[in-house]
Amino acid sequence: MNGWISALFGLIGVTLGAALTYLREYVTQQKREKKDAAYLAVVVAGALDRFSAECVRVVADDGLSRGQRDESGFLSAQVKTPTFQPEPLGVDWKSVPADLMYPILDLPYRIEMANRKIHDTAEYQAEPPDYDEFFEDRQFEYAVLGLDASALATKLRRHVGFPDRPTSQWDPLAYMADVKSKIEEAREERARRHASGLGVPALS
Repeated sequence: MNGWISALFGLIGVTLGAALTYLREYVTQQKREKKDAAYLAVVVAGALDRFSAECVRVVADDGLSRGQRDESGFLSAQVKTPTFQPEPLGVDWKSVPADLMYPILDLPYRIEMANRKIHDTAEYQAEPPDYDEFFEDRQFEYAVLGLDASALATKLRRHVGFPDRPTSQWDPLAYMADVKSKIEEAREERARRHASGLGVPALS
């Protein structure tokens, strides 16, 4: 009987020891993942913010250099389109949920698709000297990308409990949203005019 009791207590002791070890490792892992997620949020949200800020410059690009056209009297892009490369950031992507990880890692593909669309518009639709369709597409696509990148940065910060970035008197996100909205309205108006047979007015 005493041997059976000793064996039982021994088994309980082994089980309890294993459970405590597992619990300790689990807590350590959770702390590590939380720390990795916080580091990811700092690094990646900062990169997304910088990308969004560069998008604002593209959206504001009207083709003029210091208010002047080029030597041929044409409008031409003055701001280089930005890139976003998440791979070199050196973070543990598994430390954040898939619904946050996927759209961030998908952003380079979306940029590539936007650039292709802009290139095709410039190649087959836009005409000198103003290249209206090119600038409209360029402004619209990068307004969408800039707004989405900023929204992802905000989601990352909130996921780890960081505060949102304070807004200044001039809100670049509101500016991009306004440009995007005006282009959408202009496109809808052109579509209505086209459908009604009134013709398509020139872009402004």
